[in-house]
Amino acid sequence: MANQRQLERLVKQGQCLPQRDEYWIATSRLARMWITPKHASPYRPYITLLLSQHGKIVSSRVLEEALNIQCVYRHDLLMADEVMVEMETQMGKYKPLPGLVSIPSVAPQMLGHLYHLAAQFYRASPWRWFSDHHPFAIQCPPEDTPRYAIVMGSGGAVFGLAVYDRLEDVRSMFTSSLSPRQLARMSTWFVLFFEEAPAMSFEDLDAMTAHDWPVAAPHAYPVFGRTTAAQEIVLPAKADLRWMEGALGALLAYMDTQREAYQGKVQPADLTVSVPRVGGEAHVHLRLLAFDTIFREDLGV
Repeated sequence: MANQRQLERLVKQGQCLPQRDEYWIATSRLARMWITPKHASPYRPYITLLLSQHGKIVSSRVLEEALNIQCVYRHDLLMADEVMVEMETQMGKYKPLPGLVSIPSVAPQMLGHLYHLAAQFYRASPWRWFSDHHPFAIQCPPEDTPRYAIVMGSGGAVFGLAVYDRLEDVRSMFTSSLSPRQLARMSTWFVLFFEEAPAMSFEDLDAMTAHDWPVAAPHAYPVFGRTTAAQEIVLPAKADLRWMEGALGALLAYMDTQREAYQGKVQPADLTVSVPRVGGEAHVHLRLLAFDTIFREDLGV
């Protein structure tokens, strides 16, 4: 170890060096990317950056867990934001998905309520009772044209709720000779499905953490989207989310009645219920259609 005299000499030498006022920026944050180990669950790493005042990366580290330090927001960290986005873009495998929080005029309160309903829906396990032979016609509000919802998950593959805008699209699933890929090019549908966290957008994951919105299970993160002819999932419209908010509330109320009165056995349904939505109560008309009736051209809904 250096003795005291050596340290004093080193300090004096340092004081003789040219000096100037300069500030550096340090930040540590949860990255918008995934690390996918072969024998462990995927996780989002924490990245620490040390930047010079000119935006040059002086030091960077990728960590599995957060450092035990406190960070305070400063306007100067906008430079760090830009560097972080560039790093995430270069290191990420895919282009980041847009989040529900980016949909214009969709308030966080509405999304929070939607995520609460989705968690309740998953915990209710409707796929134990309902299959694709139990189509629901749901109108929200009752005077609107119905949409047709089918619970997914009875086969044990994908869990959630598929929503079709037209009865013809439901019929074609069972009667058309076309392949699923060909059918997908002919129509789109609204969907809620449950997956592990990487299926969600980073924007929505960060919002869930910030607002403490619930997740029913590690493999039950709710993903809302609309399918495209290219079989991609894109952001739904605000009207889709408003409809889903009412529909999930009505389905949960119906399932509660089924459990109490019929021990979970599927019974015919034709009811109008009042459900809470952000902004006030909403009336929803729900019908469980007999499977054979969906093929009748004179089906009145």
